[in-house]
Amino acid sequence: FFYDVLSRSEVNECLLQDMEQYGIDTSFVNFTEEKIDSKCLIIVTGEEKTILCAMPRKPVMALGPEQAELFRNASVIYTMLGAEYIIPDTMAAFDDFKRHGARIALDVEFICESTEQRRFLEAADILFFNQFGFLQNRGDLEEEEYLEYLLNKGVKIIVVTLGGNGCRIKTRNEDLRIPVYDIRVRDTNGAGDTFNAAFLYGMQNHWTVKETGLFATAAANY
Repeated sequence: FFYDVLSRSEVNECLLQDMEQYGIDTSFVNFTEEKIDSKCLIIVTGEEKTILCAMPRKPVMALGPEQAELFRNASVIYTMLGAEYIIPDTMAAFDDFKRHGARIALDVEFICESTEQRRFLEAADILFFNQFGFLQNRGDLEEEEYLEYLLNKGVKIIVVTLGGNGCRIKTRNEDLRIPVYDIRVRDTNGAGDTFNAAFLYGMQNHWTVKETGLFATAAANY
């Protein structure tokens, strides 16, 4: 299932149709007449990549009863910093979803901009950091200190993707470092999102953390 607040633009209609053909239910989306389409420009220079994101503030729209039940009955809710603001009383809503058994998986590519965002990050069950997001959010803390801090807050799984150096997966009982496979890199766009999706697939199928990490790494490399 996919949920968002979107404008009725040709681009969004194209994206929704693309999701639907792969079996994703988009019927729970809320639509607004406001012009809120995001823009993402990716500039590749040699092996360096710069991403510029223009993300207009989306209107907060209350969830209907069926939408709220969708979240409560979810096994995993996957989102990113910033996207959580489209739901009123975000923390109360996510506390409610978690009480019903849903787990929160959060993609962290940017620094927390507010105390509320930091609370949201710390309330997640699974955190996916890229190198930049991890470095920015740990601030003055050392790597190990920050990992321990998040685990003490109740985060169950912390994943830090490290580009060409693979990834690190930290739980209360495991600390895994998984290298990339021996491949020639052509284009890394979408690799992080592919990793996260594949990782959640493994979790949903009750694989071990190591099996899940190996599978996600292979998917991202591919």
